[in-house]
Amino acid sequence: MTGQPVVCARRSGAPGTRSIVRVRIALGLVLLVAACTESPFAPDDGAPAFGVNATGGRKFYVEASTGNDAKSGTSVTQAWKTLGKVSSEWSRGRFLPGDTILFRGVFSGRLSLGAASKGTATVPIVLRGNGATIVPGANEKAIDAVNVSGVEIRTLDVTAPGRTVHTTECVLFYYSTGATYRNVVLRGMKITGCGSHALWIGSYGGSTLTDVLVDGLDLSASVNGLAVQGDRRGAIQRITITNTDSHDHPGRRGYTYGSGNGIQIGQVIDGLIERSRAWNNGADNDHVTAGPVGIWTWESTRVTIRYNEAWGNRTARIDGGGFDLDGGSQDCVLEYNYAHDNQGSGFLAYQYAGVGPWSNNVIRFNISERDGMGLNQGGSIRLGSASGTSLTSGWIINNTVFTDNSGAWRGSALYLHATASGGVRIANNIFVARNGAWLIRNLGSTGYTVAGNNYWTAGGAWEVLWAGATYRSLSAFRATGKEKNSGTDVDPRLAAPGTGGTLSGRVVGQQPAAYALQASSTMPGAGYDLRPVNAPLPATDYFGAPLPLASFRAVGADALAN
Repeated sequence: MTGQPVVCARRSGAPGTRSIVRVRIALGLVLLVAACTESPFAPDDGAPAFGVNATGGRKFYVEASTGNDAKSGTSVTQAWKTLGKVSSEWSRGRFLPGDTILFRGVFSGRLSLGAASKGTATVPIVLRGNGATIVPGANEKAIDAVNVSGVEIRTLDVTAPGRTVHTTECVLFYYSTGATYRNVVLRGMKITGCGSHALWIGSYGGSTLTDVLVDGLDLSASVNGLAVQGDRRGAIQRITITNTDSHDHPGRRGYTYGSGNGIQIGQVIDGLIERSRAWNNGADNDHVTAGPVGIWTWESTRVTIRYNEAWGNRTARIDGGGFDLDGGSQDCVLEYNYAHDNQGSGFLAYQYAGVGPWSNNVIRFNISERDGMGLNQGGSIRLGSASGTSLTSGWIINNTVFTDNSGAWRGSALYLHATASGGVRIANNIFVARNGAWLIRNLGSTGYTVAGNNYWTAGGAWEVLWAGATYRSLSAFRATGKEKNSGTDVDPRLAAPGTGGTLSGRVVGQQPAAYALQASSTMPGAGYDLRPVNAPLPATDYFGAPLPLASFRAVGADALAN
């Protein structure tokens, strides 16, 4: 991103060891689970995160077709009819920890939830739809949750009138009293057709929201997908977003901030985005300084983004990329992700003015295919900073990049347009640039350590642009002081570079097989030894093989030849 995101939501509207067997490791969130009782409205769809239907918990029923708000709501035959009735009972404090509200049918209007009814960390109040749908009016939110805690919403879908008709967020969780709120779970919901964000979670006025789980959502065809942010770093803490798709959000021309984002979280401490996907977002964004990205974070601490796929993201002006560690990110990690066919960069690190330092971040063991050729500011991996700012103490290690010249602009495996300070290392990456694409395009950036990378053009022009000079061989490039006594320019022997394509299902970390190393590859052991510089090495490579830490010099996202 090249500009600060919107501030708030307005409530108005091992080398040589080829005998090692690969271990595919599926990393998942360990959830606290309790038994749940089957709903008479539909078969049970799995236990939620923080428990449900504790002993003594009551059930309430809401039936859009046959219900009656004058009834008790305590049985199928006594079901309520409207969202307004549920909202009214909620505001009276009717619902207690362990209660479940079951919805069936298609509901018009808005569901309003406040602080009067609340669950606990282990025993929430559960709202469950099993495919029931809310259809809000053009100027209505479908779910408007204010200062709510101890709540779980499951399989309750939202179909708004359409992004060009609808004018506001579809689902809003908003906190503003200065207190601390805990435990919000959203699972298995489909949200579409929204005039702003499909889902917005915001904490303002000194409030703190902790322990949030977003699991298995499908967000589509809105102006924006999912946004999480507050009024300061740490306004939101301990949030997990998993198994969630955010797609076909084009943004809107003339917006006062960047639009068309897939999944973005800001001002978070301790966050995780994993096993999620973002595609075909951002095409209508025409903001001059702020653009959309598939999955990204900004002004956050200890956010990990892993095992995700982002592709086909676009913009009318800037950004339009796959993944981003943006301004003020600290101690954050982008790992085991797959970006491809994004108009903007596959992986971006950017610092802008007015936020805390961009420091101690890691981009490691990712794969990029044909990213960044739709913009002059593109590049498969791009490091950027605004005037007067810099990136500090970062690591760009063991990524595999493939680019060519099939886009509107000349491809670049690595694009540098940022001042680096405090030690930013670019090491042990595979850069494949075919058909005349740049291996590196550096527009005057300084302060980088570049070592142990492999540069391959498949016999085509070998070109690095570095601070105004062009270098046409690895030996010539070493004259800059980079890659001194390190680096290679040999065929890395990837299985089928350029053919990764879109994956079928959530198989990042196992696919695309196109970027696995062939048995004849020399990349294991060819790189710069990262141990003496205390590089932040993970437990496995991209494909889940345990890393040979005793002699770690692997190059690229696949540490072992097959």
